[in-house]
Amino acid sequence: MQASGAVMTGEVAAFFDTPITALPQIRAGTVRALGVSTSKRLAVGPEIPTIAEAGVANYEVTGWNGVLAPANTPRPIIDKLNKTIVEALKTPEIEKFLIEQGLEPAGNSPEEFARLMHTDIEKWIRLTREAGIKPQ
Repeated sequence: MQASGAVMTGEVAAFFDTPITALPQIRAGTVRALGVSTSKRLAVGPEIPTIAEAGVANYEVTGWNGVLAPANTPRPIIDKLNKTIVEALKTPEIEKFLIEQGLEPAGNSPEEFARLMHTDIEKWIRLTREAGIKPQ
């Protein structure tokens, strides 16, 4: 990644990265973690404060991943996919692997995931408007 290389050489002072790509650099000592953007510290990096703890009140940005299907996918197929994915996320091997990467497996329902996506979209629309950010 060009951004992490630029931080390591001092060309750039700081940038946001994901735990899965930043943790190896943090552990190697080539970059220093200033804070995590989530509301709580990472299980694999409890020494790294949250950005809110570091002084930016109410700061929270959480990334997420999910599986999407075409809108006209029959509900029985959606339910089977969801059940299989949630079961996989709950296996000790996968859960351990994801946590070691700085990720927190959730495994929720399609409706809960849709609410999460809509809430995030609304949040970012509101914040960009409040900040006066315009698309370029």
